[in-house]
Amino acid sequence: MKYVVRRNLIPFLLSFFIGAHFLILFGCGVAGPTPLNVTNQLTTNTTPTPAEDQRNGFRPDGGFEISPYSPKSLREFVWLSVITGTGVGEATVCAPEPCAAPPIEHPDKWIPYPPKGMLVTRDNIYEWKTTDLSIDHFSFATELRKKIKYQFTGHFSVGGYYEKTKPDEIVLTGQLTKLVNGRSVAHEDVSFTWFGWDEVDSSTFRRLKPARRSR
Repeated sequence: MKYVVRRNLIPFLLSFFIGAHFLILFGCGVAGPTPLNVTNQLTTNTTPTPAEDQRNGFRPDGGFEISPYSPKSLREFVWLSVITGTGVGEATVCAPEPCAAPPIEHPDKWIPYPPKGMLVTRDNIYEWKTTDLSIDHFSFATELRKKIKYQFTGHFSVGGYYEKTKPDEIVLTGQLTKLVNGRSVAHEDVSFTWFGWDEVDSSTFRRLKPARRSR
C-alpha cells in the first residue's frame, strides 16, 4: 500500500514543481509591471528640475527688464532678478544682493539651490522663491507687501550660462499679474531682456543707465 501511494505521489510532485516553475516565469508578469508600464515609469516627470537644467548648461542668473517698456497698468515695475545658486565658499544667503558667480571655467564649483530673487518696483522690493524654473517653464509668486503681490508664469527662449553668453535679445516671455487684496488689478503679456549684476547699483538696486554700462 505504501509503495502504491509513493508511486502515485511522484507524478503529482513533478506536476506541482513544473507548474510552479511556469508560474514563476510567466504568471508573475501579470502582477508585475509590463514593458509598457516600465516605459511609462521611465518617461514620467521628464520636465527638467532647476538642478538638472544647470547640469545641462542652463543658468539664467541675472536681472530681467521688460522690453521695450513696462505697460501702463504695471508702470511701477522696474526689474526682477533670478538667483539659482552660489559659488563654493561664498555665502549662501545673498538676497537682496545677488550672489557672485564663480569663474565659468569651473562650473563644478557652482552649488545650485532652489531659485529665488527679487521683483523691484519704484516703491518696494518683493522677494520670491520657487521650485518651478526650467527653460520651458518659469513661475513664481512674490511675498505680500502693503496688500500687494505679483505673480508670473512664462518660459525662457534662450539657454546657456547668461553671465557668460550675455544675451541681448528677448530671453523670457510670459504673463505678469499684480494683485491687491488678493484681487487681480493688472494682467499683462510681457517680454524681458537680460542684464548682468555689474549693471545694478548695489545701494539702490536700480539698473545703471545704459551710458554707464561697463559691458
